[in-house]
This record gives sequence, structure tokens and C-alpha cells, in this order.
Amino acid sequence: MEKNNVYIIIINYKNYDDTKECIESLKHINDMGYHIVVVDNDSKDGSKQRLKENFENLIEVIENDHNYGFGIANNIGAQYAINKGATHILLLNNDTTVDPMFLSNLMKKINDQTICVPKILSYYDRNKVWYAGGRIDRIRGTSLHYGRFKEDSDFFSTEKKVNYLTGCCALIPVSVIDRIGLFGDEFFLYFEDMDLSIKCLYEGIEILYVPDSVIYHKEGKSSGGKKSKSTVYYANRNRFYIIRKYNRYFGLISHIYTYATRFLLYLYGIIDNNNYRIIKKAYGDYKSKKMGESNI
Repeated sequence: MEKNNVYIIIINYKNYDDTKECIESLKHINDMGYHIVVVDNDSKDGSKQRLKENFENLIEVIENDHNYGFGIANNIGAQYAINKGATHILLLNNDTTVDPMFLSNLMKKINDQTICVPKILSYYDRNKVWYAGGRIDRIRGTSLHYGRFKEDSDFFSTEKKVNYLTGCCALIPVSVIDRIGLFGDEFFLYFEDMDLSIKCLYEGIEILYVPDSVIYHKEGKSSGGKKSKSTVYYANRNRFYIIRKYNRYFGLISHIYTYATRFLLYLYGIIDNNNYRIIKKAYGDYKSKKMGESNI
């Protein structure tokens, strides 16, 4: 039997403190072999040097020559790990900390046809759920987290199949990546995890929510929050894009809902003088098929 060889991929971009805390929490993983690869997205703030110095014997650092965004950076890290002989890739946001049993509990459930995802609680209030599995909302063209902002309870402690994985944390067999790939290059930020989830649905790959595996997430830290320009731009542009890419899956109602609600956001933005130009640019770039990184 092939020995499991797990590589944990963490993206760092000008965020030494959170990345450091994430790595520190990984030191306490329950007695199993693993490797940590930090992909630095050209931070230029000294954080990658500090990480290399402080975790010299624990991590491997890939130094990108540009900020490639979330999806491509994870792809780079995953390909590096696969070349090193990885059997499983664990995607992990740098603004998380982990329970010592989180990885071993995921590994108990993994197989060649399954991606496993943990219960994700709020870092700031560990009784509050951030993600207890999720689903793709085919009406609204977006995703929903089960239990979000609710008190954790036995209700969220049942293992189950779901159809949406969050890129915040997912354990993926390399055999699945060989079959369907990882993240699309076109997104830069946001909706690449929905894209992967839909590919799983099409190819018969199950997504299994494993509540015995627990991590803690600092929501909004890595992206700058819901109202940041980058969040508004990429979340809107990529939402238009993905319902077009999977037109048959989402259908006409999703298109009507998405266009109508984005138009209302644009009008509210004009009234509040807040981000309406960003929403207009997001739509314009989508129509012009300008994907990937954008100068916002």
C-alpha cells in the first residue's frame, strides 16, 4: 500500500503574523507525517524572509515573482508538492489555526473519489460556525455555508455529503487533481472554489463534510473584508462569469437574479457614493472577457 504523503499548501501575501500563527498551530498536529509549503505571492514586505528564518526546518517556501492571486498560487504549490511525491494536497488559508486532530480526522475519511472538508469555526468566537458544509445556490448563482454565524451544536456535527467546498480548507487526493485539475487560472480571487465544486459534481467526485475535523478562521483577514475594492470587484465579475461558464447548470433564473441584484447594488452605490464604479468595471470587464488579475 502506498504511504500517504500529505503536503499542506499555505498562501502568504504581506501577512506574516497570520501565516506565522497558522504554522505554529500546525506544529501540534497529532503524530502524522506532513509537509508545509508556503507560497509567497511576491510580498515585498519582508514576510517571506521572516518565515524562512523562523521556520527554517519546518516549511518549504516558493517565492513567486508576482502576485498571482489565490487560485494560481495554490496551483503552483500543488504542482510543486506533486512533483515531490505528494499523495494528498491540503489547501489551508493562512488566516486560520487548526485543532491538533483536524488532519488525521480528515485522513480517516479520504479516498480516491472524495474531497474532505472540515468544520470551520470563527477564530474570534469559537462557538460560532463559519462553515459546516455548504451548497451551491443555483437560483442566486452563489454559494451558501451551512450554519454560518450560528451557534455550534450537535446539528452541525453530522458527517454528510455536500456539493460546495470552500478554498479555506480542503483535503484533496492527488488522484482527483490528476482527473479534474485544481483551480481555474481565470479567477484571480473568489469563485475558484465554486468552479472546482461544480467540476466535482460533473465528474462524480464526492465532497464530504467531516465535523470531527475542526479549524478556526479569521473571516475577511486575507481579502481585506467584504467592502474592499478587490472583494467587490472580483466577487461581482467572477459571479457573472461563472453563471455564464456553467449556463446549463444555473439556468435562466440565476442570470435574471444575478443581473437584477448587481444592478441594484450599482444604484445603491451611486446613492451612497460607495463602490458603484467598481461594480460597473466588474461588469464591463466580464462583458469584455477580461479575466485574471485586474488593475482596480
